[in-house]
Amino acid sequence: RLAQAFARQRRFIAETAHELRTPVAVLSAQVALLPETSAKRNVERGVARLGGLVGQMLDVERQTSAQPH
Repeated sequence: RLAQAFARQRRFIAETAHELRTPVAVLSAQVALLPETSAKRNVERGVARLGGLVGQMLDVERQTSAQPH
């Protein structure tokens, strides 16, 4: 059961990361079109952090899927 729980968790992480990747990219592109302001820089930092978290989730998924189970 534990192995099944870990497998479900890995699938959830992978599916979530893949689902978030496109909206984060779209948001980033939209923010890039805004005029330069301190608010824009704050949003850019937030979007970059979110993109980094999604990237880390994808990295975890790739590493765990490459390991034998």
